[in-house]
Amino acid sequence: MAQPSFDQTDLNDIFLRAFKDCTTGIINSLSTDANDPATATAVQTILAQLNYDYNRLVYVIDIIQSRVYRDPAWGDAAVAVYDMIATSIDSYFSHPSLPIRGPLLVQHHLMKVLQAQFRSMMAADTWSSGLTLFLAQLCRTEDSIGRLTPGIMLHILSGMVESSRLFGGDNLDLLFEIISSAGPVLDTQALDVVNSFGEKLQLLQERVKDRGNVSVMAVFGLMRLRELGWGSETIKTS
Repeated sequence: MAQPSFDQTDLNDIFLRAFKDCTTGIINSLSTDANDPATATAVQTILAQLNYDYNRLVYVIDIIQSRVYRDPAWGDAAVAVYDMIATSIDSYFSHPSLPIRGPLLVQHHLMKVLQAQFRSMMAADTWSSGLTLFLAQLCRTEDSIGRLTPGIMLHILSGMVESSRLFGGDNLDLLFEIISSAGPVLDTQALDVVNSFGEKLQLLQERVKDRGNVSVMAVFGLMRLRELGWGSETIKTS
């Protein structure tokens, strides 16, 4: 009986599919507890199979973000996973054409995926609580590989405040999550950033004027928190 033959491309495809199946299973089974010691072991298992292949790294980040988008309880743990990857990845891990290596590649693709996911979310009637809470966490964190710059925070706020879908579902509450997380950071930046942030809050005040007393008072409470230097209270419209 003739034996089936495989060329190198066939073998590469088989190994890649196995890697994807393994990675998907691992990521989707990780705990929502950012301090679970099993998470570090799982990350090392994935990294050991990257084989310096940038496409595999891309797939890992894509799968992480897929879970982030649909699982609002996993945001803190996802940040921890990214930091484990960035800390452990070989500093010589390179991109075929970009002049960056190691952790910067992780950051590069994460920001690229976040931009695409945020754009997609803004086109949806109901925003993703998973993605929004993850973005809020990235606003608060001080030393994560995924930490958002003030410019990105302002871009996110602009998109949400100006959105025609702001008052659908829980979208306004999700905006409050971003504001309460980004606000304390933005108010410590240069004057132009502080002023830009203030302008977005003023626009929000204008937009909620005709939305009922609950929304108006919620925004008033948010502005009051800012005047007091921010606090731990959670502002909600319901």
